[in-house]
Amino acid sequence: KIRRTFTFWNDKGVPYQTFWQYLRVVYDLYTKPLHEVVRKNYETYGRVYGSYQGIVPTLVVGDPDLLSDVLVKDFKSFSDRTEAQKVGNEVWKKLIMNLSGEEWRRARNILSPAFTSTKLKTIFFKLYHIAGRAVTRMENAAMGEQPLAVNEVFENCAMDSTAALMYGIDLDSFGDLDHPLLHCCEKLFSSVASWQLVMLFTMPSVYKLLLPGYPPKESTEALRKFVSLMIEEKQKKQSKDDDILQMLLDTDCGEGDRKESGAKGDILGKGAMTLDEITAQALLFFVAGTDTVMSSMTYATYFLALNPQCQERVLAEIDAAVEKRGVMYESLQDMPYLEACIKETMRLYSPDSVTMRMCTNETTVAGVRFKPGMNIDVPIAGVHYDPEFFPDPEKFQPERFLPENKGNLKPLTFLAFGAGPRNCVGMRLGILQVKVALACILEHLKVFKLLKPHVP
Repeated sequence: KIRRTFTFWNDKGVPYQTFWQYLRVVYDLYTKPLHEVVRKNYETYGRVYGSYQGIVPTLVVGDPDLLSDVLVKDFKSFSDRTEAQKVGNEVWKKLIMNLSGEEWRRARNILSPAFTSTKLKTIFFKLYHIAGRAVTRMENAAMGEQPLAVNEVFENCAMDSTAALMYGIDLDSFGDLDHPLLHCCEKLFSSVASWQLVMLFTMPSVYKLLLPGYPPKESTEALRKFVSLMIEEKQKKQSKDDDILQMLLDTDCGEGDRKESGAKGDILGKGAMTLDEITAQALLFFVAGTDTVMSSMTYATYFLALNPQCQERVLAEIDAAVEKRGVMYESLQDMPYLEACIKETMRLYSPDSVTMRMCTNETTVAGVRFKPGMNIDVPIAGVHYDPEFFPDPEKFQPERFLPENKGNLKPLTFLAFGAGPRNCVGMRLGILQVKVALACILEHLKVFKLLKPHVP
């Protein structure tokens, strides 16, 4: 079977990695950053080539026309994540990104209302208030001529804003180090080593045998207890809070009683969400909402410091918008260049270097007959640095993403949030979090590069 698997691509009419070349890729994944490996393979083998995920034949697709087929037109045949992404404990399996079929559609329908324009407008001042704390820390450091790790400031900012949106709590992760939510996050973010993640995606069957409890149960159990406590507090209140946890709880209304069935957290009603399901989405919000937002804020600030002409344009745009409307949600609509800077940052340093889909129905891609169980890998880091799609790809050029240049951007080449029906459900929220924080900071401060900046 192994021999048959690793000769699968021999007669399929596309470039492919041989068995030994694939082993080299696995070695690279253990020894180099993922985005470097993805870019190197994209440049070596092209936009479409055959590879593997463990012993599963996998077609790597970076051609935007084919991506349109896979992610949009023929979505029904590639609607699921890969088997490797479904390995884990009961809470991990219920993350929306790991769900399949009707379970995924149900979770998506429940979560989507949290990201409408109306909802986002209501959280603006929460985000602005939290960003103000970051400004104060940075101003104090500047006045005292003290060094400050801005990535830590942005991590606190991202964590505080995620806590406010998810639970409606006013967390100060810098000043209140003993908050129980911080202990939960510490366990979650320190529980999985990078080599374990590589094994998960290169040898999922082996990983499942060796480490079936991914992430470790104690890390998700701590968050589960915290979520349960927050639910109890909300149920005691006379009025309802305006946060995502309350929205998830409201899906129970008229749909039968919520009851837990142990760790499994089975779905007991068509509209009901169990504690495990709610905990899973809380986990996702903290993994994506904290790390992605923090890294985007950090890199955007870094690029603006290295490109003062871009920063001056952002500062002028912010001043004009605030003078015109004041500090309010609508002011952000007058900051297209700031948003373009954020998107260009996410092109250069995308939250994900690759995204994966599993075939669920027989179909054909690039002339290759796909059977259920085979995989598609989308090399985001490769596409984002393709000079045909983004001329001078190494250069920070926010103008690429301005509204007037939208026609120059080929569809399905900017993939920071995925594409198609299964794109990132929190895309608009993520952009908003970064945009509000940067607008608030740059309204009060300018950033400069060090004489000898550390280049990430």
